[in-house]
Amino acid sequence: MTGTTCPGRATLRALLDDSIEQTSQERLAGHLERCTDCRGRLDELAWQASVPAGSGGEDPDETRAVIATLDPPRMPGELGRIGNLAVFELIDRGGMGIVFRAEDASLRRPVALKVMRPGLAADPVARERFLREARAAAAVRDEHVVTVHAVEPGRGLPYLILEHVPGRSLQDRLDAEGKLATGEVARIGAQVASGLAAAHELGIVHRDVKPANILIDGRAGRAKLTDFGLAQALGEEPLTLAGHVAGTPDYMAPEQAAGRLVDARADLYALGVVLHVAMKGRPPDPSGRRGARRPLHDLDRLIDRLCSPDPADRPDSARMVARRLEAIAGGVPTPGRRPRRGVLAVLAALCCTLVGSGDLETAHAPPSGGGGGSASPAGPVGRLTPFEVVGVGRFATLDRAIASAPEGATIEILGDGPYPAGPIRLGERALTLRAGAGCHPVVVALPAGSDRPAPWLETEASLGLLGIEIRDGALRPERRMDDHDRRALISVVGGSLRAEKCRFVAGPFRGCLAVRDAPARLSDCRIEAPMGFGVHWSPGPGDGLGLHGGLLDARLALIVSFRDLGADPRSSTIRLDEMTVRAASAFQMIGEPAPRRRGSTDSADVPLRVSSTSTAFDAEHLMVLVAVGSRPRAVLPSSARLAVWLRSRVSWVGLDDRFDVGRGWLSTSTRGRPAEPLIGAPTDTEGWARFWEES
Repeated sequence: MTGTTCPGRATLRALLDDSIEQTSQERLAGHLERCTDCRGRLDELAWQASVPAGSGGEDPDETRAVIATLDPPRMPGELGRIGNLAVFELIDRGGMGIVFRAEDASLRRPVALKVMRPGLAADPVARERFLREARAAAAVRDEHVVTVHAVEPGRGLPYLILEHVPGRSLQDRLDAEGKLATGEVARIGAQVASGLAAAHELGIVHRDVKPANILIDGRAGRAKLTDFGLAQALGEEPLTLAGHVAGTPDYMAPEQAAGRLVDARADLYALGVVLHVAMKGRPPDPSGRRGARRPLHDLDRLIDRLCSPDPADRPDSARMVARRLEAIAGGVPTPGRRPRRGVLAVLAALCCTLVGSGDLETAHAPPSGGGGGSASPAGPVGRLTPFEVVGVGRFATLDRAIASAPEGATIEILGDGPYPAGPIRLGERALTLRAGAGCHPVVVALPAGSDRPAPWLETEASLGLLGIEIRDGALRPERRMDDHDRRALISVVGGSLRAEKCRFVAGPFRGCLAVRDAPARLSDCRIEAPMGFGVHWSPGPGDGLGLHGGLLDARLALIVSFRDLGADPRSSTIRLDEMTVRAASAFQMIGEPAPRRRGSTDSADVPLRVSSTSTAFDAEHLMVLVAVGSRPRAVLPSSARLAVWLRSRVSWVGLDDRFDVGRGWLSTSTRGRPAEPLIGAPTDTEGWARFWEES
């Protein structure tokens, strides 16, 4: 064996059996110290050797058992096929599943396929835990959490389709490098804490945070949290056997090791252990004895708090930990003394004085001529005045900040909240709301208190929203009505809307966004309205609606009212790129039932053009035609006439899309009538493409 050649599996088996000569053992030991791939193969062989034949219904080589369930390969290099996936090589195997590198043939993108281990699939508790991982991970949307694209029951073996992260785990990196520099530890920790915060904000506790479950993207160097197999929603019964504690012992919080119910602070404890291992090369001393005292670095002090045996002594939230780690990674300060108690007392007294005076905004507004952008949100003052009108001053509430904002102003939110805010009426005043650096603000949209539904924010000008979450604060469902503009959280009429990295969550029977006679562009946004609509767009000629790289999850995902588009030569456009659309109806197209009077149905001059690229549609009905002007229960026009009607108004061009349609690709409805598939309409992807080519 040369210094650069890896030993074969037979040699590794001989090493395990102790049937290899001493000189060769020493050479192999030296190679294994340097080669993580061989250590992984050796671990797999050792695990297989430890499983008695026929015990527990497990196959000693479960990888081959999984491959045997695949459809035959179609191309060289494939192990086989499962659904639309071409399956290639083994990536990893964990406690619950076996992971392969695969490719989605429909979207032509690399993915990871996680198949449940055959030895566990027959156990209903283990099966439910596997599906729980899918539900938990799919609900968490953050750049530092591995995305779950789909969960499928499979043929006896459930499987998940996951985002493929090219790179290696933090455990692999630590095995190769021993320990990492302090700044690098803080950077990775901040990203993991951000992913945990996204899970915790949904009430999900990971319960198995460890270096092996942290993947490092080899291209961007970004850390991503994976393997939610032990995840548990707060208040949910744990899926474990009596007396059995799930998790990895070295990273378990004391309350988890004792088998008690845990909350988000258990994940923070595990994160603290991960940081300690990454920085020191070993877990922290469980006894808490350090030996000789030494000056503590900021990261040391944070790890001490995270690893506190008492959950009450740990930080309040993962979001706060992420911000602290970001500050440490940005410029690691040298060890220093803590402020004297007298100084803290003076600051506290000053804060109390300002609260009593009711003049927080004036006391902390920037001096005349000074830019508001340089103000720091740190400390008690920043928490009490989190809304900064750039160039004007700081305010305690969003309502006051908006009232003081001039035309075209930017309001920066310097905190996470949640911040309740009453209805906002901007008129023709342009405005931008954006998150401060390192902040993830949540704004709770309070209703107007009237019996008639009304938007929380109304504007007739340009509106920009950057990095903000807006949640509907209505405590009771809105009454059903056809006026979508009144039922939306945000209504834009005649101006424009730009939103980036935002989240909109609507209450029962309400919608998120209504845009009329205006263009809109939304990038990397989550739009959620489980019982209402996501976006209602009433375009004017030449307007455009762009949805790029986000989630649209609603009962009615996208409602398009094109009945007012006449013979204007400028077509309006809808563009969807790399979106996920989940809905009862993905598109609801509202218009008059009679075809336009013209001599051609050429798609080049239709009033509305739709294009989609690499978008996944998961819908009961893909497109529903709603005929307005018809009486309830009226007889609809014939299928042929409706097809002409649709193609005279809309053209569709799709590329690399993925469709999962339940009942109808093309359906119809009138007021008071549920959607029903159109007779003779497309029934599959090929038929859908042919339908539009016929125009």
